[in-house]
Amino acid sequence: MLITFIGPAPAGCEGCHKDGIRNHNILTNLKWGTKKDNGQDKVLHGNSLWGSRNLNSKLNNSQVRFIRQMALNGHPQREIAKAFGVGKSTVGHIISNRTWNHLI
Repeated sequence: MLITFIGPAPAGCEGCHKDGIRNHNILTNLKWGTKKDNGQDKVLHGNSLWGSRNLNSKLNNSQVRFIRQMALNGHPQREIAKAFGVGKSTVGHIISNRTWNHLI
């Protein structure tokens, strides 16, 4: 619809939904934006697949908080990883807030 009524996408742009509803395809709800814009819109509208919303996630928010608490209490990363069935690097990334940083 954007191509028909607005014209071709500017370089590096894709179609975005202003309200975050993918099947709400009326012209006033559509805009051209960058991939970054689209990603920020997903966060704004609660459509991003972070943390336990990610279908591939082995952990949930409570478990991640518990992992961080265990680390603060001095448990080794290897022990924590084994307890939760994840890799040691996963635990390291959680503890350093490289992943699951939305729970800070």
